[in-house]
Amino acid sequence: MKKTLKIGKRVGLKYGRQVFSLILPEHAECFDIRHPLRQMDGLNFQGKLHQALERMKPDFSRTSVVVSDKTRLCQYPEYLHLLLQELETEGA
Repeated sequence: MKKTLKIGKRVGLKYGRQVFSLILPEHAECFDIRHPLRQMDGLNFQGKLHQALERMKPDFSRTSVVVSDKTRLCQYPEYLHLLLQELETEGA
């Protein structure tokens, strides 16, 4: 006996410049990406970073900053210069 699958919704998955179309079964759940509300601004970020560095008292004799590639939304234009400025202030 062959079981029939009730068709739910069609979704497109991006891969590079292509979009692959999939048909999901009726019982499948789809979750949308919702970006969180911003809870940090530059001044708050710099203050929290300064407090953390004061508390940890790290050794800055060999300092590296690792960043993500351009496909990740990390708000570098807003925060990276603040991070580097604070590290320099702390002696990195």
